[in-house]
Amino acid sequence: KATKYLTSLTIVISAYILIVGKFIGASNTIFCLTYALIIFFIVLTFLSFCSAWFSIFNSLKLQEVKKMPSDHHLIEYFLDNELPTIYWDLAEKYDEAIKWYRNKNHDKTVLMQQGYNEIIHSGIFFVISIFFIFLTKVV
Repeated sequence: KATKYLTSLTIVISAYILIVGKFIGASNTIFCLTYALIIFFIVLTFLSFCSAWFSIFNSLKLQEVKKMPSDHHLIEYFLDNELPTIYWDLAEKYDEAIKWYRNKNHDKTVLMQQGYNEIIHSGIFFVISIFFIFLTKVV
């Protein structure tokens, strides 16, 4: 999902920058309250897009992976202990690894939800700023 959000966000930001660039390039004579309001929403939209990007990139960030031991010490452990003890030890290690993975997945899910919420806010700011831009072009 993160890559889908990131791709959509990149396309929308590119289109937004084009629209805003044309507006700013064509509005040399507009300096009123509406223009200041439009600039405010443009900045707010851009910051919101950046925040969404940051959250989504953090959810995609590679992290260290929990690994089960597979060294010479483990082979000796298998040779020196009885099978029930080995099973118990492995079960504890697998339980620890599963808890670690669940914790990391939860953290990534929280970041994805933050990114999604920022995308929603960005969309609202986007619509408001585009509305004001077209309003100044029509009026």
